Amino acid sequence: MRAITAIAATATAGSATSDAIASSVLRDRDASGLSRGGVFALPAGAVGNDPLRQQSLQDMSNDTILAQQLEFEAYGLQARDGGPDDDDFIRTRYYGSQCVHFLYDQDIDLFDQVLAFRDQNPASSLIDAVNQFSEKERADVMAKIVYATDDSHYDAVIEYSVHDDSEEHDRKLHRTHFERELLRHHLFGQKLISTSHLKILVRERSNGDLNHLKTKPKSHGGKKVTGTHHLKLLISFHTLCVEAESIQLTKPMVNKATHAFSKANEILPNRFKPSRSHTQMLESASSPEVNAVDKDIEFSAMAKFKHDVVAIADMAGQVRVNLWSIVQFAFVIVPDRVSLETHPFEMTILHKFVGGDSSAPGSSPAAVQLNFFSTMQRTLLLNIVVNRCKIRLSTPRPVGINDLLVKDVYDAYFAVHDGPAICFGEAKSNARKWLFDNWAKFEWKIWKLFPFQPMREIRDYFGEYVAMYFAWLGFYTIWLFGPAVLGLIATIYILVGRTSPFSSTSASTFNFLASPVTVAFAFFMSLWGVLFLRFWKRRSISLSTVWDVRDLQREESRRAEFYGTKVRKDPVTGRKDVFMPWTTAFRLKFMSFTAVLFAVIIMLGFQVLIIWLHAKFSTFNMYVSTIVSSLISLANIVILTPAYIWLAMSLTRFENHRTQLSFENYLLIKNFVFTAIQNYSSLIYAGIIKVFAGSHLDALGVPAETCIADSVSSNSCGSELAVSMAVIFVGLQFISQFQAVLLPLVSEFFKQRSLAKGGAKSKKEVMSSSMPQHILDSILVNWVRRDEFTNKMIEFGFLTMFSTAFPLAPVFALASNVLEVRFAAYRLVFESKRPIAIRAHDIGAWMRILEVLADLSVLVNACVIAFSSGWFEDVVVGQWFNVRDDAVARMGLQLAFVLVFQRAVAVFATLADWSISAEPKTIHNAIEREKYLMRVANGDIVEMNDLNDEELAKIYPKRKLFSFNK
Repeated sequence: MRAITAIAATATAGSATSDAIASSVLRDRDASGLSRGGVFALPAGAVGNDPLRQQSLQDMSNDTILAQQLEFEAYGLQARDGGPDDDDFIRTRYYGSQCVHFLYDQDIDLFDQVLAFRDQNPASSLIDAVNQFSEKERADVMAKIVYATDDSHYDAVIEYSVHDDSEEHDRKLHRTHFERELLRHHLFGQKLISTSHLKILVRERSNGDLNHLKTKPKSHGGKKVTGTHHLKLLISFHTLCVEAESIQLTKPMVNKATHAFSKANEILPNRFKPSRSHTQMLESASSPEVNAVDKDIEFSAMAKFKHDVVAIADMAGQVRVNLWSIVQFAFVIVPDRVSLETHPFEMTILHKFVGGDSSAPGSSPAAVQLNFFSTMQRTLLLNIVVNRCKIRLSTPRPVGINDLLVKDVYDAYFAVHDGPAICFGEAKSNARKWLFDNWAKFEWKIWKLFPFQPMREIRDYFGEYVAMYFAWLGFYTIWLFGPAVLGLIATIYILVGRTSPFSSTSASTFNFLASPVTVAFAFFMSLWGVLFLRFWKRRSISLSTVWDVRDLQREESRRAEFYGTKVRKDPVTGRKDVFMPWTTAFRLKFMSFTAVLFAVIIMLGFQVLIIWLHAKFSTFNMYVSTIVSSLISLANIVILTPAYIWLAMSLTRFENHRTQLSFENYLLIKNFVFTAIQNYSSLIYAGIIKVFAGSHLDALGVPAETCIADSVSSNSCGSELAVSMAVIFVGLQFISQFQAVLLPLVSEFFKQRSLAKGGAKSKKEVMSSSMPQHILDSILVNWVRRDEFTNKMIEFGFLTMFSTAFPLAPVFALASNVLEVRFAAYRLVFESKRPIAIRAHDIGAWMRILEVLADLSVLVNACVIAFSSGWFEDVVVGQWFNVRDDAVARMGLQLAFVLVFQRAVAVFATLADWSISAEPKTIHNAIEREKYLMRVANGDIVEMNDLNDEELAKIYPKRKLFSFNK
């Protein structure tokens, strides 16, 4: 028998006519009074004046009518093809105001048994029911549905709206077929409908409107929304085990070494014996605590394996902030021995994993089935199953969940938070609240001024994909302390001291390039960018090792929006599949490249306009013209950058990439090109190009302006570059923090005032209510890692390439990022839907962009010093080599400096690569031991007893180093 699943739903009033509803709700009832779904649907108006049928409607409870109305709105009268003997026919049961859908009668029988157990044992709980039916597959899901409360947790939710337009029938058809596929793929769920009157809770039935609280509600051309449905997905423990074994999900074992030796004995019976040292180790090893019924495994037993293994203890509130802890964190020093006690999951040895032995003291079958997999792991495995579900209706290509989201068949697909971030009243504590209190909530505590984050808890709740970004953000913030301190010292020395014998006392106040200190600072920042990436790789490898995703290979998943123009047999699978000929793909990419080139020309045109404005204002004062042009550049960046990012997204979609990885790589390339030109072009012109081309702008119709690379001129290149960098960089930092923090607060304030006048509930009132968690999550925004990373990449480029002209830039960046760590955590934990868990072993293509920026920074810093530095012009060109009047010799000297500067940075970077290992020694030893135990388990190694002290003394007798006896 194929495994079956159920989909359940809660309903409130909708828009169907009473006759149509009545025709779909005439159902027979079983002995327990639970309404059974019918096997046919009567046409609209079939009830008419029939008193018998009218009496049947009166006998039914309001909850049953609401549930049956939900079924009508979800599938219509003809969406469910087939009959009761057809395996594809969706059978419906009404449980309160919920619709529970099945594919097979055997699952209906199991559902009835769980219901009967609850009726016979009114005081029973979910744990009692799971223990009672623990031998039956999928009983845990049936029990969760029967014993569901407002605090019940669901693995994921699919949200969609019902409309009264002409396309709704087609959307219903797609939903029906897709939900049937969910049933076939062992998923259980509940479908919940909510209308604008908020009759979404069976017990509350409160009036209200949540649509006004959603950021971007789906409108479907302005058609009236008759209801919002939530398909609440649950995955059974048996399916979790199957999927975990298929992807080799690692879980901690009670004693991994014992398992390896016992497995080797099975391969080599009567021949294998552990060595003496291993025997002693196994005898003295203490078994980790097995989770009890009311204890979460991720916060108890697993913590014993994975703490204090990466740099420092990343436990909020337990970090002793001192210089040594910062050094450990920044340089990824792991002083403690690392023990990897995890093993790829296997169903046959479930009892050997931590929390998997139901016979252990304090445990039970219910404890294992409900707590063995964390909520993050459940969403990870469920997402694999959901993405495997495909339907094929009018298109030759199978359609999945992402396609249905794009086609507006579904509105959202998200994981459900464990509970509220802020508990009101007697609400229970949960992992989300712990993260909010210990990580996201900003408090004036010294340790919270440092980016020490509970990375284990972040990963255990959100998954590696999200945790890697915050690990990078915290690591980047720590590494900003060095440039910030040196930049502050350099600024004080230049502005106050100016005691260097090579600097001019009459130099411009803002001409930081007039001092030799900036040459050393430029060299430091160039080397800093390279070393930061080197140590981040070390940190990333350590995290991926501890998180058991080091050898993870990303699968080439097909994009939902990919479309083919022809059908052929796939050379790999041998199945017929759609594809796009290379000629069509080349034509699309060429057109996209042309559009990108045209956009670059437009961007450069705006820069020419800004240069023209600067030349016009330069007749008054250099500082006035520079500030005005910089403010215009800042406005250009803030206003037009979102438009260029939208263009990059549109062009990348137009290129019709087959795989998601290819799509993301091309999108990042376009975003990088657009943002680099938008943000850096004006500074590159002022710091490098203007000294050559400024006097020749009249050929383009732009007033000519000069830029002199010296220390005393009022129109020196260094002063202009410093002022431009200060205005643009500080302005972007302020605008970024305003958009992330102040703007939402101001917007929420005015929205609450308008809602109070209209009598509608505000977001704060809704979040503090006792609604089910998936309803509260539906009004939250989506968290997109790409948006978070983009701003940091721009900032990294500013620091590494142009902080030479404005040494205070790292100070502002450090202050901004200290706040950003907490603000980004707040946005994720409190304001955003819980992202679907995704495994990742690094930050992906963003690492390539960082490497490109680091390489460019060496060239840009060298060129800025050579072409715009007053110190280089006065001292190196004028005094050391005295070639000020020889243009050819001057150019040769400048290019030679650029080459020497680049080679010097490359030499130091190479020395760093040679002296710094890619991974800490403790991590390396843990990996080698992992490989050793695997070889032992496979029978590749047969250990020999090691020698004791007496045997060693005979072979290696002790001798004195210096002996005076002849």
